[in-house]
Amino acid sequence: ETEQQILNLLEECEYKKCSLLIDTVLDNYMRAKGSSLWITKYFAFDFLNTFLKMAMQMNNKELIDLVKNNGEKISNCVTNNETLGIVKDTAKKFIEILESTEMDNSVTSVYTKIKIYVDNNYDNPDLNVNKVADEFSMNASVLSNQFKNAWNIGLSDYINNKRIEKAKKLLATTNKK
Repeated sequence: ETEQQILNLLEECEYKKCSLLIDTVLDNYMRAKGSSLWITKYFAFDFLNTFLKMAMQMNNKELIDLVKNNGEKISNCVTNNETLGIVKDTAKKFIEILESTEMDNSVTSVYTKIKIYVDNNYDNPDLNVNKVADEFSMNASVLSNQFKNAWNIGLSDYINNKRIEKAKKLLATTNKK
């Protein structure tokens, strides 16, 4: 449940709320005491996995590297506080990187909505960049360029990739070729 809340807040660019939630969860864990280092590391890796999911969804190499590098650091931790400190630092840096992206929060939110729209409608054979642009009252060329800036993949390629993935799944799970 907490993981989904964090992912939702990050997707909605609610970085301050996300930071508060993360701080609250980590502070509560630190206050609970009594957990073994192994359990704390498990908790920490679970937390980092949440960030890794988001970084991979965004196809953001800087964020992916941040999470992976700090995952390696956690492996070498010898205390609970050290482990949780790395998680807290990772979360802070992760959010700082997101905040420093070129687009402001409202623009990022629009391109997240566009991505969700495509995810829900890619099976419509009429779906293309122009149709998406019309749906969001945008210029198709601007939309395509900004989508690529936001997600590191062009909108047309994203639509085609979604269709190809669906076709692969159908080929793998049905006898119809």
